[in-house]
Amino acid sequence: MEINNTFYRMPKVGVLETWAGQVPAGFRFAIKASRRITHFKRLKDVGDEIGYFPQTTQALGDRLGVLLFQLPPNLPCDLPRLAAFLELLPAGTSAAFECRHASGSDVAVHELLRRRNCAFVAVDAEDVESPEWVATASWGYLRLRRPGYNRADLADWARRIRSQGWEEAFVFFKHEDEGAGPRLAAGGWRPSSSRSPDLERSPCLPTRTPAASPDERQLYAGICGRYRVIAQSTASILIVACFAG
Repeated sequence: MEINNTFYRMPKVGVLETWAGQVPAGFRFAIKASRRITHFKRLKDVGDEIGYFPQTTQALGDRLGVLLFQLPPNLPCDLPRLAAFLELLPAGTSAAFECRHASGSDVAVHELLRRRNCAFVAVDAEDVESPEWVATASWGYLRLRRPGYNRADLADWARRIRSQGWEEAFVFFKHEDEGAGPRLAAGGWRPSSSRSPDLERSPCLPTRTPAASPDERQLYAGICGRYRVIAQSTASILIVACFAG
């Protein structure tokens, strides 16, 4: 699951250890970086914060999936600044960058991320005409944020994900009060006999799925062939369908 709480306050070891102890084996968290790093200091002069943040998240152990750095829309991608920031990250850090300024489309930005095996986040939203799809790592990170997806939509995304040849991809649906995310994450992705991630043959999901029951708002976890699907719906997190390739 993608944790938004850590955007507003730096995580503490004790809290992360508690989270790790409350989820099953194979469950992984994506931890959003503090706004102190991305929005207040804007990736500059953050040595102390980067000394703390990646190290502290290690308290999750094998429940740690990836660190998400969501950059503000009014922050142009400054190549020297980004390069210096990437050098601060400990070697081997799985980090994803959501570059929301138009300058994030610069191929030089993609190349910097590629050198460190960091993922360029693909976002599909109502105000995005065509999601930018750039593979910069051996794994992918996607945020599918439209109000709803039917089975044809999910089948198309599944095929696109598989075509990248990634080792794995983290795919998040938008959190909504109606609880649509868990149904999309847990009910729509199945590998076919050819091992391609086509959807199972069943009626199309409506554009907006019906409200989930209280139980459905809790943890959804299941094994679907080679794919791990995890989802949860709360006020502080997004919905995630995590594909293990």
